[in-house]
Amino acid sequence: IGQMLLIYNDNDSPDRITKSVDYISNLNHLRSKRRKDIIVTTVITSYNHEKYIEKAIESAIWQKENGFTHEILLSDDGSTDGTRDIIKRYARKYPFIRDISSDENMGISANLRKCFSAASGKYVAILEGDDYWVWDSKISRQVAFLEANPNCSMVFSRIKLLHQKTGKFSSFPRQEHLPTKLTGEDFLKDPYQNPIANFSCCMFVTAIAKHFPKVLYSVRFNEISCAFYIERKGAIGFLPIPMTVYRLHDHGVWSSGDKEKNLRSAIKCREVALKVCAPRYRERIRGIIGGLEAQLRALQGTEEK
Repeated sequence: IGQMLLIYNDNDSPDRITKSVDYISNLNHLRSKRRKDIIVTTVITSYNHEKYIEKAIESAIWQKENGFTHEILLSDDGSTDGTRDIIKRYARKYPFIRDISSDENMGISANLRKCFSAASGKYVAILEGDDYWVWDSKISRQVAFLEANPNCSMVFSRIKLLHQKTGKFSSFPRQEHLPTKLTGEDFLKDPYQNPIANFSCCMFVTAIAKHFPKVLYSVRFNEISCAFYIERKGAIGFLPIPMTVYRLHDHGVWSSGDKEKNLRSAIKCREVALKVCAPRYRERIRGIIGGLEAQLRALQGTEEK
């Protein structure tokens, strides 16, 4: 026309959508609307994992996109070592990786909650920064399971234990002979044990994960209380393939704790489970809490002597 009909203000205001919502999230939104792609978000959380984080990230990048499109969120929690520098390098190199790290330490629970909120996929998988995946079809197998079983709210797989001091691997006996679909009953058969063991083997339906109740984050976000909540939304799927390596080392949240600390943590986990579980489980969970409290008193009595 030859006339100026519009003035476009291309400023840096933080409330503009180009500033407040990142490119990958918008792209994934368009993909899901127009091409009906299944988007999977992998969240990799870390804190002082400089020795391990590269292997974790590489194992996520290594996943074959068979029937899904992959995005990876890297969320470091204010590490004081070189973890964040490694994360920045990967985020610069790969367009499907987003760095949503915090400069300050938020804690495990707050970090995971932030990751769930940022996930744009239909499903969200967790990979802790000191663990890694050993099957390139880990994600695609779990996606296939959830697509075939829409009555399930999550799925987890077997894990392999890596004893960091010795470099040796071992199996995880608690995961032997588990059914294909679990309910709260399966978490009560051995009341002091946790068959999931580690979030790095888990994939959730994102619509459920985004709305986990606040009480689940009131203590360390853990597999037991999460399982008792999420089984109310649908069965918990299980794949009997060891696709995840769980490192046991001196800096792990559980493996680094002494017996008293771990007992106190176990009690708190069950107290949260009691608040979110189906009513039919409450009496037995109260009994488990009582048993753990008795163990704690006995341990304290032994130490006093």
